[in-house]
Amino acid sequence: MSTIGDKYKIGIFQKDKLKKVVTLNVSNDLGEKALNSSEESYAEDLMAYQIQNGHLNVIADAESVQLSWDKLPDKDGVYEVYRDDQKIGETTNQEFIDYHVKSGEKYNYSIQVSLDPPEAKKIEIEKKIQESGSNLSEEEKSKIMSVEGSLSQL
Repeated sequence: MSTIGDKYKIGIFQKDKLKKVVTLNVSNDLGEKALNSSEESYAEDLMAYQIQNGHLNVIADAESVQLSWDKLPDKDGVYEVYRDDQKIGETTNQEFIDYHVKSGEKYNYSIQVSLDPPEAKKIEIEKKIQESGSNLSEEEKSKIMSVEGSLSQL
């Protein structure tokens, strides 16, 4: 957390099951940019920088859509590929070809990655989960603790 703004993770639940975790950055009204130099914010800062400066390139023809992107940080080196919010594949390369397309249709593609925060941050999050009395599964805790990023293109 910085002295200028705060970062919050918000869990989105559907039928008592964690569906998605989003990170929300809240800054003050001064328009100043928060500077984070602590080890705890490194993963978030790295992800934000790479996403802001990354590009998702799309080449489409009647039979396929070819995606390529800049290198992104990821804990396991596997990029998850989504079309219209549905996972359609994984790759360790910086490219993916979707052959299951229809000519004339519009699709929204995204490449999703995640990083683990430093151990001290994980301990802090675990403590907050316990204090809240929440009954999250290990998978749900993992989603809350990870730093996620996504490049998208229509």
